[in-house]
Amino acid sequence: ADLVQVAVALAHARIDEQHLLRSIYEEGIHLLMEGSSPGDLPGDDRRSFHPWEASILLWAQARLHLTGQQAGEFDDFTDGAAKFFIKALRENYWSFSKSRIGAQEQANIAWSLVVL
Repeated sequence: ADLVQVAVALAHARIDEQHLLRSIYEEGIHLLMEGSSPGDLPGDDRRSFHPWEASILLWAQARLHLTGQQAGEFDDFTDGAAKFFIKALRENYWSFSKSRIGAQEQANIAWSLVVL
């Protein structure tokens, strides 16, 4: 949650601190990989990403237009987050509610992927 708060603060202020942002998204990639173990709901382990955290990081990334042109971590996070959401949905019978992906998260994901 701390990574998300820092990314949101930077996005709201439109501060493009590349070194810090790369570190945040590197850690995000690591947490996405940890949080996608078979059979677990996203966010069951406090070290894993909750869907709302991943959707907010995608939103911050889109707001700051962070793409692979600035650093590979940004494209890797976008790809990893999309796979994270698809996997969560697939394992929960394509149910957003069972996957813990609410309406705001869905809106963040859709807008972010269109922008990125």
